[in-house]
Amino acid sequence: MCENRGVANGASPDSSVVHELAASLRAALIVIVIAVAASGCSRSSHGAPEKDAGFGVDVTIGERLDAPPVSFRADVVPILEARCAFASCHGDRTAAHGVFLGRGAPQDAHDGLVGVVSARYRGQVLVKPFDSGGSFVMRKIDGTLAGLSCGDACGAPMPKKNPPLAARERLVVARWIAQGAKDD
Repeated sequence: MCENRGVANGASPDSSVVHELAASLRAALIVIVIAVAASGCSRSSHGAPEKDAGFGVDVTIGERLDAPPVSFRADVVPILEARCAFASCHGDRTAAHGVFLGRGAPQDAHDGLVGVVSARYRGQVLVKPFDSGGSFVMRKIDGTLAGLSCGDACGAPMPKKNPPLAARERLVVARWIAQGAKDD
């Protein structure tokens, strides 16, 4: 790459060689920076890890919860309806285990979650606006129940007998709670 052009018997290299060398080094540095940045880009467009995390993992660690904005009706309700609102789980008012998340009733689902103390696990607020880590629902879907006042009696992570929500879905719910758990 760098030849001895312009250098004779210990003389200093001419400025064209120095400029050529500097340009080559800049190009190499740019390639290295791009490669390093690309190797750390294993995140989806939502900021959640590409690989889904299982139960027991707080997906909010290292994530911004204030952005992007999350809408309860547009973003959270479809997740609840697809993953929680089954007749045998939280989709039937009589079999909802105290928490109804049924289809076609977003206002009822919101009102039954936000600021409501669990009927089954006293002292646990289902959704605490602006506090995803302190919201029992978030702890249930993450499976991070250790250390709660209900102890081993907190029940199973949700959804019960099904795979955990995808990290992207869990992050949407966490963002909604952290952004105030509004019904919008």
